[in-house]
Amino acid sequence: MAAKIKRINIVPYSPLWPKNFSDEAQKIQHCLGDICIAVHHIGSTAVPGLVSKNTIDILCVVKSLLNIKNLEPHGYSAKGELNIPLRYYYSNNTIDPRINLHICEEEHGFLALNLSFRDYLRQDTKERDKYAALKQTILKSETASHKTVSIQRSTLFPLHASEILNLAIYNIKKISVFFFSYDVFSSIVRLGLG
Repeated sequence: MAAKIKRINIVPYSPLWPKNFSDEAQKIQHCLGDICIAVHHIGSTAVPGLVSKNTIDILCVVKSLLNIKNLEPHGYSAKGELNIPLRYYYSNNTIDPRINLHICEEEHGFLALNLSFRDYLRQDTKERDKYAALKQTILKSETASHKTVSIQRSTLFPLHASEILNLAIYNIKKISVFFFSYDVFSSIVRLGLG
């Protein structure tokens, strides 16, 4: 039986995405209660002017992964760690736009990486537009729907590793846990061009 190929569709930035995030963030905070430290809007829908899938990526920081309540009654399906240890992934396909929820503890490098990447694209519209063009190029390729597509760092950003790390200097300890690797950007593609 042939594998089902998932078609990735990206759309222009929607001014509704911040509200979609805010509404869902409140529900998540209510569900998780006092173990929830913070809820962040990440991914392409968190960057004004950036094309994206119509999917809101949310990063929830918790005091402990041991106390995560069952999110399934709220429409979320648990997907496990998905190759990122101690970062739990959930999806909610019951609403529009759909939600990708990532949950980790405060010291996890996934937090610093995603906030730094988001903030970099928010601050530099030129790099944001280059990233948008890269997405369009990848989607035109024959392998766009394959999970093995990889973005090379030099294609994405003309930055040196030290410059990238300086973007997240406040969290350098957390990035070291994640062992910052340029291949991390391939995770963006594997998860659907986040």
